[in-house]
Amino acid sequence: MMNSARLKSEFVPISVSPILTSSSSNIPAAAITNDNLISNGDQHNDVTKRLSPPQQISITTESTRYTQTRYPFPPFIIKFITGTVLPKQVKEELLAHCNNVFQTEIGILNCHLSNILTNNDYDVLLFVKDSYSYSFLLDYKHWPNVFNNVSYSFQSDQVIPPKLSLIVKNVDLHLDFDDFCSEIKLRYPSVKNVIRMKNKFQSYIELVKIELTSSSVREELLNEKKNYWMHCL
Repeated sequence: MMNSARLKSEFVPISVSPILTSSSSNIPAAAITNDNLISNGDQHNDVTKRLSPPQQISITTESTRYTQTRYPFPPFIIKFITGTVLPKQVKEELLAHCNNVFQTEIGILNCHLSNILTNNDYDVLLFVKDSYSYSFLLDYKHWPNVFNNVSYSFQSDQVIPPKLSLIVKNVDLHLDFDDFCSEIKLRYPSVKNVIRMKNKFQSYIELVKIELTSSSVREELLNEKKNYWMHCL
């Protein structure tokens, strides 16, 4: 166990990934932005015919990347290899499933098709509006087994966004970092990653990034701040 006197750390929230320019880099409070939401309404691709001909939907990789940068959270990429599931069906069935099974309302900003890889292969991008919805859907047990009776998969592991992360300042470079990580994950199982930050020279610094899968635990940690580190480690 670590000696609490050796660690006087403080949590700060981040809404953008920190850019560390020197070993003394800090994240000033003024640089922290609010969790502003982008309200673009429901935008569905006008897809009323079958998806088999790839020419029917012409979405380039560049336009897909542009779309992903317009929203506050990265998309959930839902992959289908058969069927003709429309984005509107994905959205409506997911909302109904979360509401009926878990009595939970999630916020969805947009749901639309991405690139079609083959005649039967296509992805649907689903964007949520807030950290609660994102963290709720990070648990794949909260998703239905099928959409429109068609099986699906997720393209890759979901990225933990800045709005579900925080920075711990002044973490002693000489403490046992493995012990530090274990203590955090033991107390807060929703902590997914604990990352010691580096400067531009690739040297470790006294900032540690914590990535979580729960928005409520993130708020709890921010509220506790120094008290957690001074009394629990």
